[in-house]
Amino acid sequence: LAGAALCLAGCVSKVTQDNPGKPPGYRDRLEAQYQQPAQKVFEAAKRAFNSYGTITRESSSISSANQLCFIEGTVNADRVWIRIEGVSPSATKMIVQIRAPFGGTNLQMANELIKRTEFELTR
Repeated sequence: LAGAALCLAGCVSKVTQDNPGKPPGYRDRLEAQYQQPAQKVFEAAKRAFNSYGTITRESSSISSANQLCFIEGTVNADRVWIRIEGVSPSATKMIVQIRAPFGGTNLQMANELIKRTEFELTR
């Protein structure tokens, strides 16, 4: 049973994929909306992430029409994925997804990253 759970945990999509799909049966992501341009939210999210963990990969397509950015990394032993999507020139959606070892999640840290991004936007 534990082996099946591990296999299923690895089959769930990540928010950094082109088509992130539906969330898994358990909640592993939080979403926030900001009345700020995507580039500004992207820079604030990177500063917020660096205050808790390490960024291992980032990608930005701010210059394109869809304004899509990704941040991946780790906070302690947890894997973190952040998707930042410009919904209009002055509004941005950010999704923070965290998976703990063995398929768990850490919504408290996802909430902390969202709060820290909000703080960084005011600096």
